[in-house]
Amino acid sequence: MEGKYQVHEFTEPSLLIGNGFEVKHFELLTGLKQKGVMDQNRRVKYRYLLDAREWESIARREGFPFADQLEKRSEKLGIRLEREKGGKKSILSFTNSNQLRMELKRLENDLKCLTVIITSKKKSKDYYQIVKQELGGRLALATQVITTETIQATNDPKVKKNAKEYIYMNILLQIYAKSGIQPWLLSEELHSDCFIGLDKSREEGKHAAGLVQVVGKDGRILWSNPIASHDSGEIISQDTLSRVVSETIHQYQKHRGQRPRHITIHRDGLGHREEIEWLCEIFDDLGIPFDYVSIIKNTNRRMAKWNPNQKRWENADGIAYIQDNLGYLCTTSPRDHIGMAQTIKVEKWCGSQSMKDIMEDIFALSFMNIHALNKSRLPVTIEYADKSAGFYNRGMLPQMGDPKALYFV
Repeated sequence: MEGKYQVHEFTEPSLLIGNGFEVKHFELLTGLKQKGVMDQNRRVKYRYLLDAREWESIARREGFPFADQLEKRSEKLGIRLEREKGGKKSILSFTNSNQLRMELKRLENDLKCLTVIITSKKKSKDYYQIVKQELGGRLALATQVITTETIQATNDPKVKKNAKEYIYMNILLQIYAKSGIQPWLLSEELHSDCFIGLDKSREEGKHAAGLVQVVGKDGRILWSNPIASHDSGEIISQDTLSRVVSETIHQYQKHRGQRPRHITIHRDGLGHREEIEWLCEIFDDLGIPFDYVSIIKNTNRRMAKWNPNQKRWENADGIAYIQDNLGYLCTTSPRDHIGMAQTIKVEKWCGSQSMKDIMEDIFALSFMNIHALNKSRLPVTIEYADKSAGFYNRGMLPQMGDPKALYFV
């Protein structure tokens, strides 16, 4: 107890990878290389689209060594990457946006699988949205953009071996995430059966409810689709919430063979009384208890703890300060030159779970952002809901894509 707050310190969760092997988050790179990913014996068909001006700088006489290395490493992780040959249709001109958009449209009958686009770092920024709109939003194809500079780094003797391994692993994790492949799970059960991350994104007058479901007590992602809506303002409508809840329960039943006994909703930003009233009606009709929790990403509060042995302040990752239904949680430990870690603010608006259990689940879910090795500050529910809502409003997400594919990472 410190002042008016109860203080709880949570232990970093262990993660399950291939063959049920347990690792901590900092051990992921080594562990995955040794034991592979959780979902093994899977095949992913993919192909390349290459910037004509960049092709010569990454190709060799013997072929395309970067692709060969990527496939070799993926095979060791338990996932076979099967490259489709595109011939001359794989070479595109990244010279202006209108021409590129037309070239991508002409290829729509030839593109049937995950597509890796290779161009320069500058062009990737200039044309990223066009690629995502035409292939992701329009054709429901998962796409992975890799820059020429990244590929060259994997062949640069000045770049350390471990740094190269990080490059390959992060690319593979993004490909897996876009293919519905779960690389790791939580080893210990969460307190709630199912989590719904909700975010309302607004851009140029358009609104969309982005969401992701983290199903079961192991953090596995089951469903990640935007719910298109024409709601005005920040409040998600009753109809949209009804569709979100019913689809969540349906997907959970398909995966688990039974209905969830409890659902926790993580609402990005401020909570809204209107949403809670509608959700109470929806869940009451369905006979399922729920908790509604708002999570504010950016607060004016920092958190640190005093180390008496070293006589210095240290980051307080895993520590929660709780007062009644309000709490502050530190989920990261940035390097000293960055400063003290920024906390996230958590408020429970309704439900039966304790704040301690709610905060502990949020901390565990911050280790489940599966598209990269680097640790996220936010729980996967909020991190991915925020990303998907933003992608949807820019026309970069399909309405009827693979519900397990994370197109937005």
